Amino acid sequence: MAGVYWDKERKHPINAKAALKWVLQDENVHTTIPGIATFDQLELDMSVMEDLTLTPKERGDLKLGQKTAMTGLYCAQCGRCRLQCRYNLDIPTMMRSYMYAYGYKNPAKAKETLQSLDLSNLPCDRCPTCHVQCTMGFDVRDKVIDIARIKHVPKDFLV
Repeated sequence: MAGVYWDKERKHPINAKAALKWVLQDENVHTTIPGIATFDQLELDMSVMEDLTLTPKERGDLKLGQKTAMTGLYCAQCGRCRLQCRYNLDIPTMMRSYMYAYGYKNPAKAKETLQSLDLSNLPCDRCPTCHVQCTMGFDVRDKVIDIARIKHVPKDFLV
């Protein structure tokens, strides 16, 4: 659920209960491991098991991104973007790093994720027009340029 927010400003929360109900109704999902950091989250996750039926409000909450034109912070890691990039940039890793930084508020994990990539000569800086079309609707160039900056932040400044 990418930190349970649709946006990096963390103003639009995802209805976690609805999201968990939705995924558990998928016949291809056999198990899920929701993150639990508080007792409130544990209680919410356990309450889902009482009734998996989505209420009309929950159904609406799941479509908040579409209604407000927000793409969310979650990258499906499908890899289609990588095939479209003329520089073969590992966009899925960049997007995962973006999710760690903005969704989970874990910039240290974001930086750690980027360590495997050579970003010394970021191709997005040389590419005037990005032709990558993300299946999730992300502005790939914008997100790549945004998250690449974290590689230059000293580790001591990241929590």
